[in-house]
Amino acid sequence: MNDRDFKPNYICWQSRRTISEDLTFDEILGFSLADDSTYFAFQSNFEPYQQFGHLQSHDVVIRHGHPACVDKCALEVKMTALPDFTTSSLAEDKYGCEIVIRAHQIFYLAASLALNSPDAVKNLASSPLGTSVDWKNAGEVTQNLREIANQLDHVLDKCEANQRAFLLQQIWKTKNISTDFAEDCLDVFIWSDLAFAKFIQDVGRPTVGTKRIKRQQRTLVWLYRMLFDIAVHGQTDHAAIIDQLTYNVKNDKAFSETGKKTHEWMNCPNLSRPRISKQQIPEIILNGGQFLLSPERRFDAALCNNPNLFSIADEGD
Repeated sequence: MNDRDFKPNYICWQSRRTISEDLTFDEILGFSLADDSTYFAFQSNFEPYQQFGHLQSHDVVIRHGHPACVDKCALEVKMTALPDFTTSSLAEDKYGCEIVIRAHQIFYLAASLALNSPDAVKNLASSPLGTSVDWKNAGEVTQNLREIANQLDHVLDKCEANQRAFLLQQIWKTKNISTDFAEDCLDVFIWSDLAFAKFIQDVGRPTVGTKRIKRQQRTLVWLYRMLFDIAVHGQTDHAAIIDQLTYNVKNDKAFSETGKKTHEWMNCPNLSRPRISKQQIPEIILNGGQFLLSPERRFDAALCNNPNLFSIADEGD
């Protein structure tokens, strides 16, 4: 997309959620992707986050510069199918993608906010909730959910000027929910750390009468606790938070959200009509790469079920 001067759909936060089509990949990331000194390190640690806690590997770390290659950007990557089951029966302009967020990605979100907006995060240090709540007590936490959301909101509002790219979401569109690619097939959305934190607030904000902590509310609690620890101690034991604050809900993932909800945040012409066609897939997967796919992954399986895409390209050669 960058080679073809397509700008990404940048989901950022400017007093409200915004999809910007005015910024290039280089402007969003802060350096040139096409530069010879740009290096993509897959499944690697992002050194600037080391100060906040123990790292797992990121989906991709982008390094840049000579002679030393410096960690410039860390991105979590999501490959999501359009439409999902909840939107497949709707009109195409109502399609949405299910998104699944892993528990460790909440720590990376907290680290990104703390790195980019340290003064805003430090405001949580004075929060009485941090030390007065028994965080392992589901009932007590439930009683304080609204105040937790409000205090987190106050901190996030101060992060607007320093938000940075956090999550790269590639969408791939199929004909309804089949394995056949749609003609208008691929596009890219980039979420800023602030926008994604606001999304978590949106899906996790408790309503009047909330009596049970669901995954979305638990994720809100995790983010609050991690940011509080960083504000007070400079780092957080995120593994312990995830392990201990389960509230009788499995912690195999943070949460998932359906296409009906993500549509509200991603709605734009490029969601309904992605800009890369399925005929361009052989220009992306090169040199027989289709033979190295892992069909247990849904996107790979769809490619394996459409071998004619590559045979047509071979005939053209």
